[in-house]
Amino acid sequence: MYKGLIILIFLSLINCCAKKEPAKVVIDAPKDKIMFEKDKKQIADCFIDKVEYFRKYHDYETDVYVNSPDNIKKEQEEYYSKYIGADIDPANFFEPYANRFNIKRDRYVTSPFPTIDQLEVTTDAIVYNEDELICFAFLVIKGRYSHAKDLEEARDKAREYDARAVIGLRQTKETPFEIYPVTKFSAIGYEAYNTAVEQMKMLYFTKLKGDYTEGTQYAGKNTFNSNVGDKDFFKKSPYFKKTKEGLYYFQIYKDLKGNIKEYQYQKCN
Repeated sequence: MYKGLIILIFLSLINCCAKKEPAKVVIDAPKDKIMFEKDKKQIADCFIDKVEYFRKYHDYETDVYVNSPDNIKKEQEEYYSKYIGADIDPANFFEPYANRFNIKRDRYVTSPFPTIDQLEVTTDAIVYNEDELICFAFLVIKGRYSHAKDLEEARDKAREYDARAVIGLRQTKETPFEIYPVTKFSAIGYEAYNTAVEQMKMLYFTKLKGDYTEGTQYAGKNTFNSNVGDKDFFKKSPYFKKTKEGLYYFQIYKDLKGNIKEYQYQKCN
C-alpha cells in the first residue's frame, strides 16, 4: 500500500481529561429553515459517502514502494484509474474513518462494517455566504465501531466524539454541496457532543482572525483577517482566494513534489 501523505499543519485538540465547558457561540437562525434542514442532512450524508468510498475502494492490502516491481506499480495505477481519488486522502480527513487496525496482522485494514453502521454524523451548524452557494459547516462525528475479531477496540465512551469543519460549494440552491476539508482546527476524542462542537465554534468564531493559514498551497505568509461569521469572511478569507484556473484555495492542495492539485474526493450526491 502506498500513501503519498501530505503533511498539513493543524491543531488537534485531544480530550484526555476533564475540560471546562467552552462558551456557546450564537449563530443567526437561517432564513429558509426547510433548506437549512435539507442542507444539514445532505452535508452529513456526503461525509459518510466519502468515507465509504475509501472503505470500499482504497487498497489496504497491496504495499507499493519506490523500489517495487514495475508490474505491481502498473497494476495499482490501473486499479486506481477505475476508482479516482481512492488512493490518497491528501488532508487525512475522511480515510482514517474507513479503516480499522488489525492487531494480529499489525496493519490497517478495510473496516468490515459499512460506514453508515459505524459513524453517526451530524451537521450541527451552517454559516452561508450571501447567495448561499458557499457555506462553512460544523460536523460532529460519533464513532459506533462494532467489535470484531483481531481488530483493535473502539474508543471508550470518554473519547467517542470528533468535531470537524468543512466548506461547501454548490452551483445552485437546488444542487448538493460538494464538501472540502478544513483542517485549521479539529476537536478529536471528546466525551460529549456539545463539548466538542462548542470548542470548534469558539475557535473558528473567535480565534481564527490573526492566525496563520494552514496548507502549503498558501504561498508566503497569509493570515486570516476575519473570523467565521464576520460579514467579510467569505470575501476576504484566504480560503476564498482563487487560482488562475478559477479554483478556490479550499479546493486545492500541494503534493510532496510541490505540485498544486485539486482534491479528487468522491462527489456528493
